[in-house]
Amino acid sequence: ACAGVPGVQIMCLFPKGRVSRIQELQLTTAQGDASNLHVYQTHGNTDDQAMVLKEIFSDKSFCDQHGVCSINSINVGRVVTQASYYVYAYLRAVKMGAMEMGSPAAFAVPTGAFGNCFAGYMAKQIGVPISVIVAATNANDIVHRTISRGDMRTGQNLPTLSPAMDIQVHCPFAAFSSTLLTLLLLPAAPCSSLLLPPSWLLLLRLPRGCCCCGLLLAVAAAA
Repeated sequence: ACAGVPGVQIMCLFPKGRVSRIQELQLTTAQGDASNLHVYQTHGNTDDQAMVLKEIFSDKSFCDQHGVCSINSINVGRVVTQASYYVYAYLRAVKMGAMEMGSPAAFAVPTGAFGNCFAGYMAKQIGVPISVIVAATNANDIVHRTISRGDMRTGQNLPTLSPAMDIQVHCPFAAFSSTLLTLLLLPAAPCSSLLLPPSWLLLLRLPRGCCCCGLLLAVAAAA
C-alpha cells in the first residue's frame, strides 16, 4: 500500500529463524517492488524487537526529528484501524443473509498480543452488536493465562508454526485492561507479582472469551 509513496520509508523487522522460508522470501523479495521498503533480519524474537522499538519511541526528540511511528499494535492507531474489520465483517454477514441487522455476533480471533481483540472491544463500544470475542492463542498463551487465571507473568517465547502470535509481552492487553478499569472508575490495585486481583479478573471476563489451541476455556456473555 505504501510502495513508492514519496516521503515514506518503511523499516520491516523479522526474527532470524522464527519465520518459515516462504514468509522470509515474501519479506526479502518485496523490496524489488518498493524502493522505500527496507527489510532487516534480527536476532532474538518478536518480544525482543518490541522492547527495542519501545526504547526508540521513548526518545520523543528522536521520533519528532525523524517522523518515526510504528504500524504494529504498539500504536493505538493500528488497533483503531482494525476495529473497522469488525464493522465490515458484521455488515457483510448481514448483507449475505447470514444474520439479521442487530443480531449479536461472536468473533474468534487468533491472537498473540491481544491487539485485534482490543479492536473488537472498540468496535463493540461504537455500536457493533458483538456478544463475545474468543481469543485463540498458540503455545505462547499469556493472553489465555491472563484471562483464565489472572496470570500476567511473562513466560518463555516459544517458536511455533504461527510466528506472528509468538508473543509473551502483550502491550495491547495492558492498554485494554487499563481502559476498562478507567471507564469503570476502579482503583488501580498493586500487581507487583503480575497476578491480577480477583476483582480485576472477573471484570476482564465479562466482555471476553478465551480459547487456547482450539479448546474453549472461558466464554461469558457481553455485559
